[in-house]
Amino acid sequence: MSLEHQKIYTKITLIIIVWGLSMGQASSIGWRGIIVISVMAMLIFSAGIIYGFRVAQGSGGIYIRFFDESYKALASIEVWVQVWAVNPETTPPIIEIYHGTLRNGELFISASDKKFREILDSWCRAHPEDERYETFLEICVWIKLGNKICAYPSLIINYNPIRVLKSVVSQNIILNVRSETLGGARPQWEMELITPMTAPAWIYDPNVSWFSNAPVEVPVLIIYNDRPASGVIQAYMSILNYLKSGFKVSVGYGLNIKDKLLSGIMPEVSFQVGSFTFSGKYMFENITFIPPNEKRYFWIRAKVIHAHFREVIYVGGQAYPSGREKIEDYIYDVQVSENRYVGGVSSGSPIYESQIFNGSVEERLKIEDTALADGYLGVGESIFFHIMTSISRIAR
Repeated sequence: MSLEHQKIYTKITLIIIVWGLSMGQASSIGWRGIIVISVMAMLIFSAGIIYGFRVAQGSGGIYIRFFDESYKALASIEVWVQVWAVNPETTPPIIEIYHGTLRNGELFISASDKKFREILDSWCRAHPEDERYETFLEICVWIKLGNKICAYPSLIINYNPIRVLKSVVSQNIILNVRSETLGGARPQWEMELITPMTAPAWIYDPNVSWFSNAPVEVPVLIIYNDRPASGVIQAYMSILNYLKSGFKVSVGYGLNIKDKLLSGIMPEVSFQVGSFTFSGKYMFENITFIPPNEKRYFWIRAKVIHAHFREVIYVGGQAYPSGREKIEDYIYDVQVSENRYVGGVSSGSPIYESQIFNGSVEERLKIEDTALADGYLGVGESIFFHIMTSISRIAR
C-alpha cells in the first residue's frame, strides 16, 4: 500500500473511532452533540473517499495543498491558481495545464489528464526509465482579501514524470496571507479588486519570447586569462553524481516591460532567482589550461528558454492587461548520457557572450580569507568555487 493510500485509510479509521466514541458517550454529550459530530465526521469521511477515488482512478498525479503562515489550509478564502508545465517535444515548450480556483485549499493534477499525460509521456521518451532527474510545475497564485488581490511570485514544484505516472506525489505550498513568516512566500504586489472580476492570469507572449528546440552549448563557467604577461591558469570542474545538481530560473517583474523596450526606454525590473527547473544526480568533469590573453569555457548541452508573460484580468469574459509583466530565463531540459551531463570545454568566447554582458559593470573578484583576497590569483595559488546559479557569470 502506498504512503498516500495509508494516509487516506488512517484518516478514515480515525473518523470511525471518533464516531464510535461519540455514540458510546451519548448520555453525556447528548443527541444534538452527536449529530454535529456526525455531520463533521461524514464531511471529512466523504473528502477522504473522494480523494481516494481520484488516486485509484488516476493511478498517479500531483497533489498540492496550500496553507497560510499559520499552516491553516486556504479553504475559507478565494484563491486563483494557474499552473504551467514544460514539454520537451512541443513548440513552444510552455503549456498551461490548469487555470481556476482552489477547492478546500488543494489541487490535484491527475496523470490521466490529457494535457498533463502528453507532457509526462514526452518526458518519458526524452529520458526513458530515468528517475534521477526532476522537471517542474510553475504555480501562479492570486488571493482575494477583502477589496484587494494579492499576487504571489511564481512558485516551483519539482517532480519526476515516471514517479508521477506510478503514484501520487504530494507537495505543500505555504503563503504569507495576513502576516509575514520566513517559511512562506510573500506577495509580489497588491491590486484593487475589480467587480465583476472572473480571474487574473498570465498570458504567454510569443512575440518577445524565444527558446531552443534542440540542445545548445550552455556555458556554465567562463575563465578569461586577460593579462598578456600572466602565467598559465589551470581550471578543473567537477559535478558529483551522488549529490543533487541543477539549474535555477531567473525571474524579472516590472511594468510595461515590452512597450518600454520597444520604445528604447530601459524598464525597471526586479529580478530574483527561483528554484530548480531541471535537476538530477549526474556527473560532469573536465580540465583545461588557459594561456595568457586567452579564454576557455565549460559547457553542457541543454535546452533554454526566454519566456515573456503579461498579466491580464478577466472581467465578463474579456481580458484586460494590468500592465504587469514578467520575464523568465531558464534551462528546461539537459542532455544526459547514462549518469553524465553531456558537455565539454571550448576555446574562445561562448556565442552571444557580448550581448549577454553588454551594459554590465565588471568588478574585480575579491574573496576574503582565500587566494583572491587581494583580487589576484598568483603563481601557485588556487581557489575552489561552489557554483549553484541560474546565470553563468564571467570573472576577470
